[in-house]
Amino acid sequence: MAVTVRKLEEHTKMMDELKELTGEKTASAALIKAGYIALEQTKLAEKRKNELQDLKWEHKKKTRKITAFLEALESLSCENDDDDDWY
Repeated sequence: MAVTVRKLEEHTKMMDELKELTGEKTASAALIKAGYIALEQTKLAEKRKNELQDLKWEHKKKTRKITAFLEALESLSCENDDDDDWY
């Protein structure tokens, strides 16, 4: 497959940065490699997004359990305070 890249002034800086990023000497090779990097990073970002969503769900469940525990502990503490009136 042949790729022709016309060097436009407005894209020169971007192409130079892509060549540096990819380690390629030609603009066409840098563009192709950058495309693969973009695809790989997109998949990785989606995976991380799903992992984050799972972690947020786990955090929410644990927060609910801790809240329930603290409320139960507070309830027990209040019951003990009422017992002091017996004496």
